[in-house]
Amino acid sequence: MELRVLEYFLAVADSGSVSAAADRMFVTQPSISRQLAGLEAELGLKLFTRSPRGLRLNPAGERFRPIAQDLVTRADAGSRLMKGLETSRVDLVVACPMTVGVFWVAPFVAATGAPVSDIRDFPPAHVYAQLDTLGVDLAVGTMKPPEGLAMRMVGRPRLTVQYPASSPWALSEPGLKRLEGVELAALKGLPLLVPARGSATRHELDAVAAAHEIPLTYVREVASGTVAQSLAAAGRGLAVAAEAPQFGLQASYLQADGVDLAISDWAAWDPHHYAAPEIEQVVIQMEEWVRGRFGVLSDPDLGRI
Repeated sequence: MELRVLEYFLAVADSGSVSAAADRMFVTQPSISRQLAGLEAELGLKLFTRSPRGLRLNPAGERFRPIAQDLVTRADAGSRLMKGLETSRVDLVVACPMTVGVFWVAPFVAATGAPVSDIRDFPPAHVYAQLDTLGVDLAVGTMKPPEGLAMRMVGRPRLTVQYPASSPWALSEPGLKRLEGVELAALKGLPLLVPARGSATRHELDAVAAAHEIPLTYVREVASGTVAQSLAAAGRGLAVAAEAPQFGLQASYLQADGVDLAISDWAAWDPHHYAAPEIEQVVIQMEEWVRGRFGVLSDPDLGRI
């Protein structure tokens, strides 16, 4: 069973047609058709249901799909491993939530030249599971990684309330109100734009509000802090976010009894990874860059766990 044939199978399964798969793989349609027929003959099973609308995986095809994907992923990981050994340079693939990737993982790579070849976005709850696929070398998320992984807390970004320049809280000059935070209790009754449940920002906000018995009014739950910021800039309410202000917004740090609200950013990797020492050095560099860029909170737990 050739790797190339498995890639053709996956391309057809994803696209639903031989012609689309041929375009994607830069080969002819007859070539893919012959390879699929040979694969089905080798397995002794039909993998697709054929109809005028295209090809759809049948039950046998659905069972074979994760097997084929695993083999292709392992082959890719092995190829990257050997190239890294040959050049003495690791080339890491990072998994993280989209917001984390956009706001600081990608800028970190651009600023430092860190040995990262790809950044792939996944929902926060699924980030660390990507380390089991062999296609990801490093996972960065906003939840504490599961036991068994090597891990390091790389940052503790503060939560802010963000508002247009027309707000009574606005400064004469744009920026963060660093010396004077806003007590969470001061937001009681105000229209808040917040990330949906499941995000680290929302978890921290809900937990602190509940602990201090502060009733908050969420006028809209949105997909991310960026969406909340855009709606705040449009005058729909006040955004609660960990992201740096944008769209002309200003921001003040959120506090409860004088203590800043913050979330944790974690990096995790397989301790048995062939490049584990190099990955740890990248993570340490990442932590230093995040501290310098965002002025994250000093925390006694920051660093290696």
